Amino acid sequence: MNKTELVKRIARESKVTHSPLTQAQVQQVLDALFATLTEELSQPGGRVEIEHFGVLESRLMRNSPHGQLIGRDGVVRQPPSERLVITFRCAKRVRQLNNR
Repeated sequence: MNKTELVKRIARESKVTHSPLTQAQVQQVLDALFATLTEELSQPGGRVEIEHFGVLESRLMRNSPHGQLIGRDGVVRQPPSERLVITFRCAKRVRQLNNR
């Protein structure tokens, strides 16, 4: 499922509520959500916990000082010493649904 399909599905499911949302409204909400998630997870130590879904965390990983990268031009480069890694741990409920 991509973002467009997600917007359409949420808008369609909101039609049965007392205050249905348009696709434009859903798009604005999702854009704000993704911007907030991106901002939080772009920092080392960032954490987003969504109840009954999972936890997203960002942290710095140190690379091995022994590795080398050789480019197509034949130049040997050292990889950056640290990089930001984002991990996801799903909630127990999601894991149980996935194991069926």
